[in-house]
Amino acid sequence: MDGMSYFVLGITIAIIFFIINMLFTRWFLGISKIINKLEKSLDEEKEINRNLKKIIEKMEENK
Repeated sequence: MDGMSYFVLGITIAIIFFIINMLFTRWFLGISKIINKLEKSLDEEKEINRNLKKIIEKMEENK
């Protein structure tokens, strides 16, 4: 192979790696967004549980 074919091969490999990198970056960003949503819903659930406990305690005090 002469110099030009090495050049074309190098550019082809660089483009392939660039595409793979973009796909993995988008995939990991998607996973992190899902994890953030799960954490938010978990925090909301904890808050609801705290409020329910307060309500139950007040009801028991009123008895």
